[in-house]
Amino acid sequence: WCNGKTWEYGYLTVAASSCHDCSPCRLWWNEDWGGAENFFNSFCGGGQTPGGPPDWVSQKIIKMHAESSAMWTINPIQDYMDMWGSLRSKNAKADMINIPGSTDGCWVWRCHKRMEDLINEDKYNGFLKKTLRDAKRGVTY
Repeated sequence: WCNGKTWEYGYLTVAASSCHDCSPCRLWWNEDWGGAENFFNSFCGGGQTPGGPPDWVSQKIIKMHAESSAMWTINPIQDYMDMWGSLRSKNAKADMINIPGSTDGCWVWRCHKRMEDLINEDKYNGFLKKTLRDAKRGVTY
């Protein structure tokens, strides 16, 4: 998570909420409680850090990366789906793609939702489009 200040990323970098070689955001939140509390207190207004994290915190994480100063933002679909409670997987640990240094269970992740079903998630897709549009992602310069 570096320092979490996505607006300080260099332009020629990639902003990513997680990647194939680390825990997706929801799993990170539960594995690194100290880091989660620090993020919550620094970027979500502070107070009692919620477990989970709740949808709105996952949305904040994606929004911060979309609004980053990096030229590119590339986030795993697991982190996008965690923004919407009804799209979350039942087990955040099952969302891992690769465990560096291990040969067991790597590269076997499969999305628990069919792409054909995700296309029909109108509220979610509208929210995601608005988030990316507001961050000026996908805009031709």
